Amino acid sequence: MIYLKDFYTIGETAKILNVHRTTLQRWDRTGVLKSYRLPSGRRRYSHQQIQDALVGNGLKECFIYISFREQDNYSDVSEKITSLKDYALKKKYEVKQIFVEKYGKCLKTRKKLRIMLKALIMEKPKKLLIENKKRFVHEGFEYVEEILNCLGTEIEEISLEDNVKDYENDVIEGVNEKEMAVE
Repeated sequence: MIYLKDFYTIGETAKILNVHRTTLQRWDRTGVLKSYRLPSGRRRYSHQQIQDALVGNGLKECFIYISFREQDNYSDVSEKITSLKDYALKKKYEVKQIFVEKYGKCLKTRKKLRIMLKALIMEKPKKLLIENKKRFVHEGFEYVEEILNCLGTEIEEISLEDNVKDYENDVIEGVNEKEMAVE
């Protein structure tokens, strides 16, 4: 007979769920898996919480795609990845793959986008999280969205702080570069 405790420590819960303790701490902060706190401040998790987490409780698989600008530094890109991962956790999405590449309007140069689209067709995640639809597909977003919907994948645009302004600046810079190339 297996003896089940009413509450488990963070270490026990991490071992059962096969995640790191810091993941549980982040889930607690973001509301994905809230802990009960003892007067000492130590975290405890109920058997039911662990059971729900193990079953997945309706967990949807998702991909994340981020396109960054040349002037973005590593910490900006890293922050975007963390923000989208935290959003996925809060929504109880299971992140299967993350694709990150430098923004380019020409689809020929966007190797990660092509790889991701092939993976979407093969794995059919329920969600694709993007941070800016204009950087995802410069033109024809609605067509790509319709095709992915037919495959069972819904695109979800997550608003991060600088979406529209940066895109407009990217377009203006692109036009200026073309003008210089013509001269």
